Amino acid sequence: MTMGSWGELNAGPFTLFFFKDMVPNDLICLFQDRMYSASIGRASTRYALGDKPDYDVEFFEYKATGRLIADRLDILGFDIDSALEVLRQSIGDNFDSPPWFEGMGRIHPEWVERWEAERAALAELDTDRWLKAIASVAATQRKTVFEPPDQEPVIGSGKWLLNLIPDESEYARWHRLRLVTHAVPDIGVILNVSDLVHDGWLVKDELDTMPSVAQERWTAESSARSPIVVLTEGSTDAEFLRAGLKLLFPHLTDLVRFLDPRARSEGSAGALVNTVKAFAAAGITNRIVAAFDDDGAASDALKQLKAVALPPNIVIMQFPLVPVSDALLVRLPPLEGRQQSTGDPRNARISGCVETYLGSDTIRGDDNVTLLMDLAPHHRDPGQHEARFVDKRNKKKVQDNYRRKVRAAVAHGGPLPNQDWSAMAAALKCIVTAHQTKL
Repeated sequence: MTMGSWGELNAGPFTLFFFKDMVPNDLICLFQDRMYSASIGRASTRYALGDKPDYDVEFFEYKATGRLIADRLDILGFDIDSALEVLRQSIGDNFDSPPWFEGMGRIHPEWVERWEAERAALAELDTDRWLKAIASVAATQRKTVFEPPDQEPVIGSGKWLLNLIPDESEYARWHRLRLVTHAVPDIGVILNVSDLVHDGWLVKDELDTMPSVAQERWTAESSARSPIVVLTEGSTDAEFLRAGLKLLFPHLTDLVRFLDPRARSEGSAGALVNTVKAFAAAGITNRIVAAFDDDGAASDALKQLKAVALPPNIVIMQFPLVPVSDALLVRLPPLEGRQQSTGDPRNARISGCVETYLGSDTIRGDDNVTLLMDLAPHHRDPGQHEARFVDKRNKKKVQDNYRRKVRAAVAHGGPLPNQDWSAMAAALKCIVTAHQTKL
């Protein structure tokens, strides 16, 4: 084993973080087991070889797009609003701080020149310009084979922009990463552990499960970073949402968990209210999202929680109003005696039980014409619509249609082009962002 080896976290041309001999738990938890990749490449793409001949070397990396990492950072508590606030404060602090060379005796003219140039650059900089500058660097600059010696970065360069958030700032590397993935969503994020494997600090055969093992360890250490636990009214709600998450947001499945339906003796809005009360009274520290239907029964049941002081880790939400699909536009019932939707009828919205969110391709009968779903004025917004099932057999048909749809998507390796997942995506987005938006 050598005296020490280094790994690094890169986003496009930017090196965001170095680590020595071991991978920090919170860093490897940004990735999933399936993001692991082993490959053979040329040594010259990573090492400065000088006059030495090039050769093949095995690389060990975890790879993801900026979008996937951004989603995972959001759930872990490092959302873009927090990162932008840190950046805003850092720009101001750098502009307002006294010259670093004050009190050092003799002042070299180049020090003053550098300071004045930085002040001028900072005077023209805000968060929007910072993001655009990072995107420009990412589009035009390639990753250097070897980091240059520690020296003053060129003003306006990617390194200079990233260094505006000082290393001493708490969670600096996560805020930098979240900002970069926001500026360039499709940027490639790579955790390179090759040297740690070659030099014996990591075991090659353990790399394909290292993220999940680290996630379990990290969850035990910090409930604040533990997966979100989703409570639903019934077992089918959990089944359908879980299936949708696996297909639409597979990179979040280890960070969002649904309560085992067998843990509850009954399924209803009232039962879910009681579960929420029990979790609050027990002092459960996990982040909880209680997802209620958006119907009259759920709204009535939720009145019981108005007098209950829920802790901040428990968030209550109802499924969102979503655009009415083309399949339903022509079937919208008149809202007699009620406030009418104004403007383009395509602005109409619908919500209700979880079956409302299974897709327009699940709500037709075997003849592909009969509408299995009944529409009525929304219980809270009479200008919109609420889905109901007068005939419970139709509800069962929609559920069966969705299960067939899920099986087809799984067999295909993802949603099929002719499938409608828009409403399910909207519902899941509300769940995974509930603690950010406090729905």
